[in-house]
Amino acid sequence: MRHIILFMSLFLCLGAQAQTGRAANRVAEVRRIYNETKQHIAEVSQEENARNELTVNSHHMVPACGITEEVVRYYFDLQYTETSGVFHYQPYFITRSYNVAARKFYEEFLYDRKTGNLIFVFLSGDNYETGDKDETRYYWGNPPEGLVYESVKGERSMDEVFASRLANDLMEAFHRLRNREF
Repeated sequence: MRHIILFMSLFLCLGAQAQTGRAANRVAEVRRIYNETKQHIAEVSQEENARNELTVNSHHMVPACGITEEVVRYYFDLQYTETSGVFHYQPYFITRSYNVAARKFYEEFLYDRKTGNLIFVFLSGDNYETGDKDETRYYWGNPPEGLVYESVKGERSMDEVFASRLANDLMEAFHRLRNREF
C-alpha cells in the first residue's frame, strides 16, 4: 500500500511539472507574439497608408463618477476566406482605456492572427486604496486548453471568465462596425 501511495505521489508531481513546463512554454510563445505585434503596430503607424486601425471614442456622464472617457483601438488585418470567397477585417490587437472618476484603467487583448482566438489579456488600473497600479495578465493556450497561466500584481480587477467575455464583446462590436454587409 505504501508503494502505491508513493508511486501515485510521484506520478502527480511529474504531471504537475509537465503542466508547469507547458504553461511556461506557452507564456514564452505569447510574449514573443506580443512583442512582434507591438513592433508591427509601431512600424505600420509610421506609414499612414499601411495602417489598419479603428478608434472608437466615447464621452459620457456616469452618476456619482462624473465624466467618463473611453477609447477603444482596434488593430486589424484584411483576410480572405476561401470557403465564402469574401474579404473581411480581423482584429489581432485591441486596447481599451477609460476612467472611473479619477481612477484610470487600461486593457489589452491579443488574438492569434491565424485563428482569431484570444491568447492574452492585460489589465491595469489604479488601486483605490493604495494608489498603486493593479495588474492582471491572462494567457490562453490553443483550444481546447483554455487558460494556462495568470499573473496578478495587487488586486485582480476581473476574473478570466469576464476578461474572455469582454474580449468577445469587443470583437463582436468590431465586426458590427467594420464587417457589416449592406
